[in-house]
Amino acid sequence: MSGKFNRITPLLGGRAALVSGCALVATGVVEIIHSQRTSGSRVVGVPGHLVLAFMVVALAAMAPAVIALSRYGRSRAAERAGIAAAAGTVLVAGCCTVSLIKGSDPALFPVFASIGSALWLGGLITIAVSLKRAGRVAPFVALALPVTWILSLPLGTLGGGVAAGAYFLVVGHLMAGGAIGQPVAPAVAAA
Repeated sequence: MSGKFNRITPLLGGRAALVSGCALVATGVVEIIHSQRTSGSRVVGVPGHLVLAFMVVALAAMAPAVIALSRYGRSRAAERAGIAAAAGTVLVAGCCTVSLIKGSDPALFPVFASIGSALWLGGLITIAVSLKRAGRVAPFVALALPVTWILSLPLGTLGGGVAAGAYFLVVGHLMAGGAIGQPVAPAVAAA
C-alpha cells in the first residue's frame, strides 16, 4: 500500500481502536439505560443524540484501526479489505452525522448506510479469514472481528456496543503495546 495509508502504524491503529472501543462502550451503556429501539428514524432526546455522537466517534476511529489490523493478515486481499472496511465505517459515520444534525434519518440514509455496512462487514470478514490463515494473531482476534459488526449494528439497540467496545479495547491495547502480530504460540493456535 502506498500514500497516506502507510502512515497508519500499529501504534496509531491501536490507539484508534482504544478510542473506538471507549465510544462503542459508551454507546452500549446509553442504549442499555435509554433504549432507542422505538425511535425509528428519529433522534429522540439527549440519549438519542449521545448514541449517534458516540457512534460517529467509534466508526471514525475504527477506520485506522481496521486498516492497521488488516496488515497482520499479510495478504493483498486483507489490506484491500481493510481499506473497504474503513471506507464503510466512514460512510456509516457520515450518515450518522447527517442524522445527528438533522434530528432524523434523511431519505437516502438507508441506501448509503446499507452500502457502508456492506463494505464494513465484507471487509471485516475478509480480514478475519486472512488473520486466521496467517496465524499471527490469537484466534479470538480473527474470529471475533466480524462479530463486532453484529454487536454494533443489529444488536446495537440492545447494548451490543459494550461487547464490541470490549473487543476493540483489548485489540487496541495489544496493538498499541506491540503485543499483537507476533507468531501465535502452538498451544494458543490449537485452541
